[in-house]
Formats: sequence, structure tokens, C-alpha cells
Amino acid sequence: VLDDVDKIRQIENLAGGSDWFGPGSRIIITTRDQGLLMAMGTYPIEVIKTYGMTELNEQLSLELFCRNAFGKSNPETGFEAVSSRAVGYAKGLPLALKVTGSNLRTRKSLKAWEDALKDYERIPRKEIQNVLKVSYDVLEPHAQSVFLDIACFFKGKSIKYVEEILEKFSAASNIVELANKSLVNVDDGYLNMHDLIQHMGREIVRQEAPNNPAQRSRLWHHQDVIDVLSANDFVRIKSSGSDAIQGLMLVPPQHITEVDWNDTAFEKMN
Repeated sequence: VLDDVDKIRQIENLAGGSDWFGPGSRIIITTRDQGLLMAMGTYPIEVIKTYGMTELNEQLSLELFCRNAFGKSNPETGFEAVSSRAVGYAKGLPLALKVTGSNLRTRKSLKAWEDALKDYERIPRKEIQNVLKVSYDVLEPHAQSVFLDIACFFKGKSIKYVEEILEKFSAASNIVELANKSLVNVDDGYLNMHDLIQHMGREIVRQEAPNNPAQRSRLWHHQDVIDVLSANDFVRIKSSGSDAIQGLMLVPPQHITEVDWNDTAFEKMN
């Protein structure tokens, strides 16, 4: 078993040819990069079958979560609804189910569980963030930029539309790279990604300036956009570096009070 392979050289050094192994041997390779398996087409060892890991279904997700949160396969009485909410947050990702369950296990009251889940939904857990971010960290700069744009603005959008908007960053090629690393998937011509991977991308942007949205490269939350563009805040924002902003998306809630924007608010944006 070759686990967590991220370079073709690792396969060359550990499984360089079929004559290295006895008859009937099976070599199992786990990797975050499907492109590595595709690149093995010229190697003596033939890839017979690839298997993409899928998310756990709701029943298995609940069982895994409960084993980490309660030490048994079902929720404690009174914790059924909040357990279902935690499972919904993890969206079938085993890592998230284990981390969330283990962290909630130390909290005894229902209110403490509810408050913790609010925090998880707002800011991803570092244990989950750091593992998911491994695939992002190895990307080239343009591929990273395309990933962040998809996470912030383009999840669920047509791949053709995104390739046109992000043509400057070689989007067509880099979307293939992101798909090979399981950071995005393409379904019937539309881009999608796991919710926690999207949260990971948005958290990378938020960490650029945790306390000042005007110094982040991308804005997608309606209140952040309104604050940055509002005439009342423009003097503060102009001095704080709104030229860092490369893109923003405004999807306001149905009921929103009228805001006054100064047309010079876009002057310093990148």
C-alpha cells in the first residue's frame, strides 16, 4: 500500500516495475492527485482500476459522528436534532465528522453544543482546515487564484462562464488541475465543490485580514461589501488599503435598508 502519494517519483522508487513483485500481487495507491494515476500510463505497472472516494451517506455519517461524540452509534436522548445538524455541517466527510464529534464530546449541555456548531459554521475548525488545505498549498499561484475565485464567487456556475471570466489565469487548464486534486468537480458543465472545501477557500481569504474586509482580495458577504462601499466608511477604507480587493459579489438579503454608496469607492480597487 502506497499511502498519500503526491509525487510520481515515490511510485518509481517503491513500485518501479511489475517484476518487483510476485505473481498475484496487488498494489494499492492512495493519492489526492488523480493526475498522478493518469501519468502512469507510460510506466511498466498498469493502473487497473481507479476509485474515487465518495462522501458517507446520512446513516453512516450519523453513526461515525455519534461514536466520536457519545461513544456509541446513536445520539443521546435530547441531542438528536443537534446531532443531525452536526452531520449536516460535515456533509459526509469522515474527517469533519470525527473532529466535530470529538470536540463536542467535551461539552455536556445542549446549549454548549448549539453555540459550538454556530462557531464551526462561521469559522472552520483548524484541524479540518489544515488537512484540506494541503491540496491547495501545492498549487501554482494561478491555480490557487482560480480556486479562491471559485470558492468565493463561482460555485455552481457554468464552467464556460468561469473560463471566460478567469481567462487571464489560464482557467481552463487550472480547473482540470483543481479537479485532479479533488478540490472541484464538474457536473454537466457546472462547477461544484464540497461545502467544507469552499469554507476552506473562503477562510484563506478571510485570514488575509481577519478584522478588515477592505484589505482582503475577495468579498462575498453582503455586509462586508456594503461596509466597504458605503460613503460613510470610505475615508477609513481608502486609507486602509481597498486596492487589495480583486473581486466582490453582492447578493443582499431580501429585506435590506437603503445604503448610500460613493462612486469613488471603486477607484483604488485592483
